[in-house]
Amino acid sequence: MSAAKNFVPRALKMSQGAILSTPLPSAPVATTSLPEAQFRAKAFFREICREMPWIMKTYNLSEVTTIVDIRSQLAEKFREVQTQEYKVVDLLIFKAQAELTNILGHHFQRHHLITKYVDQNYAVNVLQKGPRKSAFLNAFYKGEI
Repeated sequence: MSAAKNFVPRALKMSQGAILSTPLPSAPVATTSLPEAQFRAKAFFREICREMPWIMKTYNLSEVTTIVDIRSQLAEKFREVQTQEYKVVDLLIFKAQAELTNILGHHFQRHHLITKYVDQNYAVNVLQKGPRKSAFLNAFYKGEI
């Protein structure tokens, strides 16, 4: 059987009662060479891409972006890492796995994902616009209603 047929999204496992706060049964596996670390990074990227439709649906991100855009943003973050040290790659994979677990466990809020992966200026743009005032509120504040 291929790995794709046996794939069960983490989100599905979590919804069936998996507890996130329990430690893993063993320590993370350390790689022994750069090609192995690169292979693990690519495999992890594919795992994230498989989880992306669930994340988009759960966090309602389709209002602000598409799966293609967020995958390309994620691929860019992977490409930003320019290192030849396999231990550094291992560490970054470990940190990214922890972040994915937090996202799938709803420990992130929607605006965190938007600010980090969709639009870094999202919070700034929302704050600069200021409060919206309607004609009703203007009349209410003036005491006309």
